[in-house]
Amino acid sequence: MSSELGYIKPKSYVGTHSLRIPAGYVYLGSKITPMEFEWKGVMPALTTKFDETDSLDFDLFDKNVRAQLDAGVSGIILG
Repeated sequence: MSSELGYIKPKSYVGTHSLRIPAGYVYLGSKITPMEFEWKGVMPALTTKFDETDSLDFDLFDKNVRAQLDAGVSGIILG
């Protein structure tokens, strides 16, 4: 294990401690398993939309996601 650890607290996890998930692994149900994902196809990164009050613009975000899906993308990168 390297220093590339992610910390998550799954909804089903009870307690005050976070789980340590190594990079390239995911938490599925009750176990940590290798992530199986192939970077293939078109996967655009979406920008975060804000309104005039600097609040998240969920309507515009939804419109953007739907436009990407309608265009046939393979996946969407959120960040």
